[in-house]
Amino acid sequence: ISLPSLAGFGLAVLLALRTHLIILEQLRDETRMGRPLKRASRNGLERAQSTVMYAHLGLLLVAIVVCIVGLVSTALAILWLGTAMLVGTCASSFATMVVTPLLVSLASNAPQEWLQERDWLLGI
Repeated sequence: ISLPSLAGFGLAVLLALRTHLIILEQLRDETRMGRPLKRASRNGLERAQSTVMYAHLGLLLVAIVVCIVGLVSTALAILWLGTAMLVGTCASSFATMVVTPLLVSLASNAPQEWLQERDWLLGI
């Protein structure tokens, strides 16, 4: 593992954190409006989806450009940075667009008493 690849993974981790914070904030907004948890989770995920998708596409394009610059200039450090950003962004996209909605829907289908005892679970 090189320093540029660590930097690339660091950028991807920051993107993942930011997108999950966006999703949780949308979920909080929906629950503050008094909506039931199932509808709030569905609406919050739908409202956050376009922002999350554009953030991932933006970093994906930057990663591709960095990879191309690394190939053209034959600088392996730049190529590793772009490759790490590409892999990390793809993993973050999968986690944000597939795993997070699955976990939120599983949590919102849990019994209400169980969720009220663990309100920290959904960040509400």
